Amino acid sequence: MNWSTMKKQFLGICLFLLSALSGTAQGVFFKAPIQITDPAADNHSARIAVQDQKACFAWEEENKGVQFTWYDLGTQTMQAPSLIGQLGSRPVFCHSGRKLYLLWNDQQGNIQYVLLTGGQVGKPAVLANSQSFQILSAAEVEDRMVICVTNPDKRNVTLLVAHEDAEKGFVLDKNIEVPKLKNIEYCSAVTGASGTVKLFWKEQKRKSLLSASFKLDEKPAGSPSISTISTEVFQVAGIAPLNDSDHQLMLWKRNDKENKWYYGLIRQGALADEHAVLPYFENNVVAPVIDKDDNGNFFIGTGGLNKQFTLGSIVLYNPTHWITDFLLPQKGNLTLKDIVIPGSHDAGMSILNAAGGKDMGIINECNTLTQIKNIDGQLQSGIRMFDLRLADHSFEHQRGICTSGEDHQVGTQRYC
Repeated sequence: MNWSTMKKQFLGICLFLLSALSGTAQGVFFKAPIQITDPAADNHSARIAVQDQKACFAWEEENKGVQFTWYDLGTQTMQAPSLIGQLGSRPVFCHSGRKLYLLWNDQQGNIQYVLLTGGQVGKPAVLANSQSFQILSAAEVEDRMVICVTNPDKRNVTLLVAHEDAEKGFVLDKNIEVPKLKNIEYCSAVTGASGTVKLFWKEQKRKSLLSASFKLDEKPAGSPSISTISTEVFQVAGIAPLNDSDHQLMLWKRNDKENKWYYGLIRQGALADEHAVLPYFENNVVAPVIDKDDNGNFFIGTGGLNKQFTLGSIVLYNPTHWITDFLLPQKGNLTLKDIVIPGSHDAGMSILNAAGGKDMGIINECNTLTQIKNIDGQLQSGIRMFDLRLADHSFEHQRGICTSGEDHQVGTQRYC
C-alpha cells in the first residue's frame, strides 16, 4: 500500500465518520459558581433549588428544625433565614407545574410540604396517610407528584403518587411498593416518558448503581426489570433529568483514592464519561446538588463549611456541532489563532489488538493506549483536531514514523 492510497483511505474514513454523527449527543458546560455568605446559617446539609430567579436554600439545623432562606440572583441579596417546621428527615425540593414545593418528615413521621413562590413561604400542610414513610426524593410526572420513600420497618422502597386539589392541597392517590428494593442507601425518582418514573438507587455495602422504570398507572407485577448503570459508585450526590426522558446527569464519587466528585451522562441506561471530574466542586466535602428550574435552566450548588453556600449553573450543548452553535454565524470571521480547538493526542490509540515484531513483549495497554474512545466517539464528544500517525504495516516490515514505546498499530484502523 502506498502513501497516496493510505491518504485517500484516511480522508474517506474521516468523511464517513463526520457524516455518521447523530444529533443525540449531549455536552455539559459548567459556569464558575458564586460564593454566598450567610452568617446566620449552619448549612452543611443544605438542599438547593431555583424558582423565579431566586435561589432557595433549605437545611436542617440541630435543635431548630427546617431552616429556609431566599437568595435573589438579580439583586444578590439574601433574606434572613426563617424556621418552617420541626424536622424528622432531610428536606427535599420538588418542582410541580410552575410551582416549587419543599417537603420533609416532621417529628411524628408525617410528610409535610409547603409552597414556595415569589420569595414567600406558604403555610405548611400535612400529606394525609403519609405517616411512617421517610422521604428520599420527589419528582413531577404528568401533573402528579411522585415521592420516593422508605418504610423504616421493612426498609423497602415505596412510591407515593399524589395529585394537587384546589381546596385540599395534595391528595394521596396510591402507594406503589417496589419489590426487592431493600437496604437502600440512595434512591432518586426522575421523570420518565409517558407517565413513567425512573428510579435510580444504590444499596448499602454494594458498589452498583441500579435503575428501573415504572408506569404510574400500572401496578408492578413481580420484580421490576433492573439494569446496572455503573459498578464504580461509592456515593451518589444527585441525578437530574435533562431535556428528554432518555438522558440524565449524575454526580457521584467513584471507588478510588482520589475522593473527588465526578459527573457523567446517563444515555438510555448507560453511563458515559465515567472519569470526568466535576469542575469547581471536585473537592467539596459536602455533596453537590443539581436543580432544573421551570425555564429549563440548570443549577448546581452546595451547602458548605464556614457558613457559605456555593451556587453555579450548567449549560447543555450538543458536542457534535458545537462550532455551529458557539462560533457561527456571529464569530465566523475568527481565525485559528483566535479560538481554542479541542484535540486528542495519539487519537487512534483506543484499541490494542496487535503489535509487531520485536516490540511485542513491551507493548501493552498501560504504556500504549492513550484514548478511551475511538475516532467516532471523540467526534461525538466534540474533538476537532486529531493527532493521527500513519504508517505502512505488513508482515515483512514496518516503515513510517512509528517507533518502539511511542506509537504502535491499533486495531484494524491502521492508525498509529
